[in-house]
Amino acid sequence: LQNPATVGEITFEQGATTFRNRVRDQAVDNPLTFQTAQGNALVRVNGTGTGWAEFEFASQCILASPLTLEVNNTAGSPDFGALRLRTLWSGPGGLVKTGPGLVSLTGEGKLYQGPTVIGEGVLRVTSTATPSATASVSVLPGGQLRLVSDGTPLYQFGGTLALEGAGRADGIPDDTGFGKLGALRY
Repeated sequence: LQNPATVGEITFEQGATTFRNRVRDQAVDNPLTFQTAQGNALVRVNGTGTGWAEFEFASQCILASPLTLEVNNTAGSPDFGALRLRTLWSGPGGLVKTGPGLVSLTGEGKLYQGPTVIGEGVLRVTSTATPSATASVSVLPGGQLRLVSDGTPLYQFGGTLALEGAGRADGIPDDTGFGKLGALRY
């Protein structure tokens, strides 16, 4: 981004690519704001390859409304899944994880205030990326919260943590090494 921008929906059609598609800013004063007049803003990642989409900002991404992360690619990067959210994320909105794929929160500054809901697939969180201002974290049946230690295994969520179900949905085979079982994994 060369200027501040507001979007309601972004779709990454990754196909079978092995490459990273990155959205980044050119300066500290160029935030990306997710906002819609009705419902949730949306980031969708489709594909079958080991490539991934990534947001990396010197300034920040602002959640002016809730943001749904629909990740339909179950391959993605072995380290980050099909979507990686780096650096500062703030605002009154929350995150809703859908789709069977994996999303990673990495880096410091996950300061958004709305609830975090994992309805399907995996939300992978490093300890430095713990959403410390979120109103709550809910893992619904078919979802999984995966905590990945980076040397400091301290996770301070901003609100309550509610776990339901036994892990990822039936669309993921048991023997694939994708860590199917468990609503909470460490």
